[in-house]
Amino acid sequence: MTDEASGGVAAQQGGLMAIRSFARVMCRPSFPGWGKKAKALFRHKTAELLDQLYRDLMQQAEVKLFVECGAHEARTSIEFVSRTGGKAIAIEANPSIYLEKTQKAHKYGVTTLNLALADREGELPFHIPADPRIAGSASLLTKASGTHDAVMVQTKTLDQVLRSHGSPDAPFSLWIDVEGMAFPVLMGGTETLANKHCTLIKVELEEVPQWLNQITAREVDALLQSFGFVPVFCDLEYESQFNAVYIRESLVARLLPSIIAAWHALGKIKLSAAERLLPKVAKMDTDLID
Repeated sequence: MTDEASGGVAAQQGGLMAIRSFARVMCRPSFPGWGKKAKALFRHKTAELLDQLYRDLMQQAEVKLFVECGAHEARTSIEFVSRTGGKAIAIEANPSIYLEKTQKAHKYGVTTLNLALADREGELPFHIPADPRIAGSASLLTKASGTHDAVMVQTKTLDQVLRSHGSPDAPFSLWIDVEGMAFPVLMGGTETLANKHCTLIKVELEEVPQWLNQITAREVDALLQSFGFVPVFCDLEYESQFNAVYIRESLVARLLPSIIAAWHALGKIKLSAAERLLPKVAKMDTDLID
């Protein structure tokens, strides 16, 4: 079976863990067996490929609204508005990050919100690591090791956010990078997931818990599939943490050529000679999860 055909079968028939296993098989021949930095660079390349696929699928699905959950600097929201002229909502829970980075996206036409997404409205402690190297892992959840500062933040559900900005009546997509909170965020978005116009989802997942009381990838996968979403691609960004792309099942046939092409490209990733000698990964925290 060719790489393309194998990718098509995995996209149509595989559950999330099958997709994850297939990605490992595709990358194994070229995965570097030396050096932590070279391995991190290779993993970063798989994440870049996934992001490019997600953008391509958004364009093909004619997405008009992009919702970035865990936006940080809202880079993808800015790019979406600039490229398509569509609407974007960037949501960031960390008050400091929001003030320093996220709200700057306003000048590009992005709607920005400083709140935490959860499965209910209210107020909860948000835990920010004391170590600035891993500040990106701030979450409503906590880890067993390390120290953190807690600040109270407003919480809303994804359904509430979308209702307050007008229920989407055209194709929209979700980007969920919420540090272990994917399941509660999606549970607060069941109305959103049931909306036939919700076409694409990119979500960061963990195979094993990285936070206390975390619900992991298998449960998230089951929830999304129960709403008619199919996992079609994943990366290998970290050993236990990865990103996955889901699409509404009715769109699989239409988008399958691009999905197959991405699987083929995943199997072709290699480090150049220069990258093998001097691997550099910009803005990546390889100590987070490895």
